[in-house]
Amino acid sequence: MLTPDQKVGCLDLLLAFVYLLLHSRLMCYSFCQSSALGHQSTHLLEQELATKITQSFEANTMFNHAILSQTNNVGVFPKTSLGKQLESVARTLAVKEQLGTNRQIFVVSMGGFDTHSGQAQTLPKLQSALDGALNAFNTSMESMGLANNVTLFTASDFGRTLAINGDGMVMGQTMVGEHIIL
Repeated sequence: MLTPDQKVGCLDLLLAFVYLLLHSRLMCYSFCQSSALGHQSTHLLEQELATKITQSFEANTMFNHAILSQTNNVGVFPKTSLGKQLESVARTLAVKEQLGTNRQIFVVSMGGFDTHSGQAQTLPKLQSALDGALNAFNTSMESMGLANNVTLFTASDFGRTLAINGDGMVMGQTMVGEHIIL
């Protein structure tokens, strides 16, 4: 149990930490803002950082403008996490000419497959969510005429043995995994 003096000391330390954290963030924000507004520095790394920050702001502005002015309907996607991620990818691919990109790589993710029990209840739901999102994405690519130009594949470092523990499968040395390529 802390004494009242120790509690005050801890509170002072916590307040000092919060102050330093806020102060360092404000300094970083101030530097980024002044760098983006064209203030020059004589330090080579600061100049390079300012250039990259400005380029990032410009690229973000161009991306937001392209997405907001998009008229291409990408279709209906499920409201799952993966569905929302793939819808964002489809929206970005719909404006690829405006962005001036020839080749883009997107990474999306879906978790929940690390089950050690209850697989008969869990896996069908996960597979259904995966199926719905992949189907919507494939339909979107077909409707935009991009199906032959886009490759979607799954990758995982996770697998299972074919041994059953009574309520699921157990991990072991012989790993198997399923992958999908569209």
